[in-house]
Amino acid sequence: EGGREYLVDAMLYGLMGQIEVDGVSYNGVMPAWGQLSDADIAAVLDHIVGLGGPAADPFAAEEVAAQRGRGLSAADVLAIRQQVLP
Repeated sequence: EGGREYLVDAMLYGLMGQIEVDGVSYNGVMPAWGQLSDADIAAVLDHIVGLGGPAADPFAAEEVAAQRGRGLSAADVLAIRQQVLP
């Protein structure tokens, strides 16, 4: 729950701090891509999610637009990740 919103937030606001993926720790910065259009971000997320197989529910530009303007920092997105992917 909250995973879709987290992915949109990561694209819009970036991500900063230590994360673990498949047992490997990473500590760095993913830049924000908020300069892209809502449709472009939705398309990128569809592509990334689709790499593991067909996405059940494609991302929509309206879904991205709803997450814009929240004023999150990359550190805020890390905190959201820790809630969504404990």
